[in-house]
Parts: sequence; structure tokens; C-alpha cells
Amino acid sequence: MTETISWLAEHGYPIIFLMLLASGLGVPVPEDVPLLAAGILADNGGLSVPVASAACGIFVLGRDTIVFFLGRRYGVAVLENRWAQRIVTPETVRKAQGHLEKRGALVVFAGRFIPGFRAAVFFAAGASRVRPAVFFVMDFLAALISLPFFVWLGYAFSQNLDQIQAYVSRFRTVSLSVLGLIALFLLYRWWRGRAASEGEA
Repeated sequence: MTETISWLAEHGYPIIFLMLLASGLGVPVPEDVPLLAAGILADNGGLSVPVASAACGIFVLGRDTIVFFLGRRYGVAVLENRWAQRIVTPETVRKAQGHLEKRGALVVFAGRFIPGFRAAVFFAAGASRVRPAVFFVMDFLAALISLPFFVWLGYAFSQNLDQIQAYVSRFRTVSLSVLGLIALFLLYRWWRGRAASEGEA
């Protein structure tokens, strides 16, 4: 991971943006790797942390929105094409649709933190007719948490990549744990509501 971050930082923003594009199109690349590289580049005379975060954010949100509207326009049927299946498989999209039906917009929020599943979630959100405003708000909130943090982390610890790796691992553990607790809470509320409605019947 540290070698990849260093290589990206050496080759500048065009390569970083290409890596961000790949991470949102089904390639199992953690999105934080190019973001960390953007932070390291900022520490070495590149864009400032706020500007680098905004640039990466605009690029990422634009990419996610394109994937969402592809799903909304063409649906799962387009994935019968073998070239499309190299990006995301119909099985993965159907699995994401199942999660969307159970947990709704929270799945869009969580999708950003799951490499390799991100494109399927965003495509499935479009195919499942999630409202564009809901999708954009949830995706924006998730990006608002992760993007500036990782860019700042790369900037603050550009001279100690091993420490960066430790912080990234901790962030992933905490974020997934929080998402798991939220999912359990929503599941509990759904179960209570269902039990109450059955009791009234």
C-alpha cells in the first residue's frame, strides 16, 4: 500500500484522478489510496488540502452520479453485456438491490466505504429507482466524511507512511463498526414496528 501511495504522489493529479475513477468502476482499489497520495502531493507543493479535497470530491461525486444514472437509465439488463460484467456483475448488483430494499439510503452511504462493492451499490441505487436527490445527499455526506480526512491524513503524515497505514486501518474498523451499529438499530426499529402492527391486527 505504501509503495502505491508513493508512486501515485510522484505521478501527480492526473494519475490520482484515474485511480479514483477506477475505484468507482468496480476495480477493488481502496478509494483512500489516491486520496492519501493527493495529501502527500499537497505537502510537497501541490494544491492546498481544502482545494485538493474539493477537486477530488467534485471528481468522485461526478463519477458516482454517472454510475447512478447508468443504472437508472439502463437497469440490470445492460449487465448482460460481457464488457459491462468486467466492471460489475449482475449478481453483485442484485445483492446490492437486496440490501437497498431492506435498509434503503443507508446502503448508499455505506457503499463508499466498501471497495469493490461501491460501483454495484451506486448502479443498483439507480436501477432500483432511488430518488436522485436522496442518492446525491447520502453520497455527498459519505464523501464529506472520508475525502477531506484522507487528504489531510496524507498531508499530515507524508513523511511517515507506516503511521498512515495504521490510521487507515483504524478508520476502516471504526467506520464499519458504526455502520454495523446503525444497521442493527434500523433493523430493530423495523422489527418493533412490524411486531406492533401485527399486535394491532
